[in-house]
Amino acid sequence: MRGCHGAILAVLLGASALGAAPPEAPAPKSAPVALLKAQPGEMAGAAISGEKQVAPYKLARLTVKNVPVGYTILWDVYPFEGIDAATQKAKSLYEFAAPPGVYKVRVRAFKGEDVIEAWYAVTVGTPPAPGPTPPGPNPPGPQPDGKLGLVKASRDGFAKVTTGREKAPELAKAQRAHASAVAAGAFGNDAGQILAGWRASNKATVDPAQWAEWGKAVSAKFAELHTAGKLTTAAEWAAAFEEVAQGIGG
Repeated sequence: MRGCHGAILAVLLGASALGAAPPEAPAPKSAPVALLKAQPGEMAGAAISGEKQVAPYKLARLTVKNVPVGYTILWDVYPFEGIDAATQKAKSLYEFAAPPGVYKVRVRAFKGEDVIEAWYAVTVGTPPAPGPTPPGPNPPGPQPDGKLGLVKASRDGFAKVTTGREKAPELAKAQRAHASAVAAGAFGNDAGQILAGWRASNKATVDPAQWAEWGKAVSAKFAELHTAGKLTTAAEWAAAFEEVAQGIGG
């Protein structure tokens, strides 16, 4: 029995598991603007009034009040794409038609270096209801090592793989396929045959040279577990290969 155990360790340790080793946004441009002279008798504290919601491409009419005498009035609207604007020069009135959306209208009244400003929002059409806020990424949770510790061994070995990492999903699938075959009794309880089948499956799936460090890490853990008497039955080996698959993201 001691000679048999030594032969299994030689299989585990003497052969590779793989058979062979944002810039700032530009300031928005304005739509066509209207330059109007304030009317006498108006007071300081400019304010916009008018429709808050209109049908698409229908005129939205806005007026400004309380502009001091002698101030010049300048209108603009954001965003300006698709805007068709018109003004009536006889009054402090601004009109525009636009496709569906929410528009911000600004009026500025200025005289010399003095400037008075007011804003107003107009909804054109029915704005779509806001969709649900997508959930943020889940914070990384604890990564269990696995009952046998093979999840960690496989994960640590995978971390040393620098090329061929894109093959990880295929290799994980191969681990599970081999686990199923072992659990079904394809190799009995013979550790030598189980490992030989595993190495052949790995070699057929990935480049042995690229995944050599992973193979060494997993093989070393297999040897440790077998020495401790924790890998003696087909069921135990099948569970081991499942953990190996988890360690590479499978």
